[in-house]
This record gives sequence, structure tokens and C-alpha cells, in this order.
Amino acid sequence: MIATLHRKLTNRMPVGECQKRKNNMNTTRIAASFLLLTVGVISATAQSEGEINDKNWQSNAKIIAIRKIVNSASANVRNGAFKTEHRICEEGWFSRLRIARDAKGTVRWYQHYEEGEDSSWDDNYYYDDAGKLRFALMTSYAINGTREQHRAYFDESGHLIYHGRRLLKGPGYFGPPVEDLQELVQMNPNKDFAEAAQGCKEVKSPAKHRTRKS
Repeated sequence: MIATLHRKLTNRMPVGECQKRKNNMNTTRIAASFLLLTVGVISATAQSEGEINDKNWQSNAKIIAIRKIVNSASANVRNGAFKTEHRICEEGWFSRLRIARDAKGTVRWYQHYEEGEDSSWDDNYYYDDAGKLRFALMTSYAINGTREQHRAYFDESGHLIYHGRRLLKGPGYFGPPVEDLQELVQMNPNKDFAEAAQGCKEVKSPAKHRTRKS
């Protein structure tokens, strides 16, 4: 009905006026198409710039901020500013547990090293001053000669913002699924340490904390 009305109006117009209006309509369509294309490009560029991937993760501002938290915690563990507990479990498979708390009693670093039948895992968790998990570094050693690292970065709300997998040696081994990494924020390090350290031997001497690249 609207198309029919447009045809009737066009038939009543002088030829010159009709052509002029057609030209104006074409110009408007071109301008609108260009605007939509520009908005789409800007939107895609902004989304691409905000994405953390294997190429830009080391220079991303969020990752850099988390690495500062990790480096600060590592330095405080090394210089004795944090109170550290150390347990060695030798019944069954060997395991080592270390946990460091700041002056407020907030866990800032938790290590759980455990050996198995065909592999061993050295898991290190770093927390901010609010006690929120911000970084996990998990290194696996497998019987097939594999040595592999998994890095997981979390924002302040507990979302996994980047997971990197680095094969250091060997053909590779099973790694933690992304779903399992996301669930790490639910882990209570105090509870996990207490349960895993039952029956284990306390180590009185200060635990040496090797610097690990975040």
C-alpha cells in the first residue's frame, strides 16, 4: 500500500523534481551505509583491542597489574614479611604444602606440590590483599618427559581473563580444563591447606621461595 502511494506521488511530480528526489535518496542511502560500516569497524576494533590473547597478554594492562601483585607477594615471602607455614607429607605419594599470610592473616601465596604415579604437579596460587585469587601457575612433570606450565589470570570479580599454556619440554601431557581453572576461585586456601596437611610433618626452617615468572 505504501509502495503504491509512493508511485502515485511520483507520477504527479515533474520529471526534474522526481529525478532530484531520487538523487537525494541515493545520497542518503550511501551516507547511511557508510555510517553503519564505520560503526561496525570501530566496534570490532574496540572489541579486538580489549581481548587478551597469546599475542598481547604480556603487554595487557590488566595482566601487568596482576603481575605486580604476584611480584610483591613473592618479594614479601622471600624477605620474611609474610608468615609462612610449611608441611611435608611422605605417607603415600610425596607432597609439599606451603602457605604465606600477611599481617592481617590474609593468604597471599599458597603452594601445593604433589607427586603421582606418572606425573607431578606444582601449583602456586597468588592472592591480592583482599584475599582474592588473581594468578595461578601450575607446572606439570610427566613420566613421558613433559614439562608444561599453565598460567591463569583472574580479575577482581573472579573471572578468568586469560589462560596460557606453555610446553617447556617433551610431547605434552593432560592439562586442566578451562572449567576447572575457573573453579579455582572457589577454593579456600586455608581449608585446603589444613585438610591436605593432616598427618604431615611441619618444617620449622623458613621455606625458600623461588622467584617464578608470572
